[in-house]
Amino acid sequence: MTDSYNQESINLVSASPSTTNASGLTLLEGHIVVQSPLLDDAVVLTALVQQLNILGVIGIGGVDGDQVYFSASCPFNVLIAGAVTRGDFIQSSAVAGVGESGLAEPGAFAIAIESNADVGTKLVRCRSVRTELF
Repeated sequence: MTDSYNQESINLVSASPSTTNASGLTLLEGHIVVQSPLLDDAVVLTALVQQLNILGVIGIGGVDGDQVYFSASCPFNVLIAGAVTRGDFIQSSAVAGVGESGLAEPGAFAIAIESNADVGTKLVRCRSVRTELF
């Protein structure tokens, strides 16, 4: 199949570093992840507000034990809870793997490049504020 969605996925996979999902859950596009404390080359969802050791954002997810891929493009989608305004700093929230508008420091890893007044959880386009992440 050669539709544009699949071609974009192929391009993303070929350009993205991969790792193993060790979260015990299904990781989705936009989930924020950190290194697994138990396994080498594996990730789990963030678990703290303003978590500092963020490895990246999932571009292509998968179930527990699967290879998952970091978002290699910029801008990238981040799952964010609550309203967000273009230019807001994004940090991890108390919801596992989900971001929120926050302070520049500590813990900001992205900047929202679009606004969304929806207070639920949704994908929001962002850019990295720390280039070593992606």
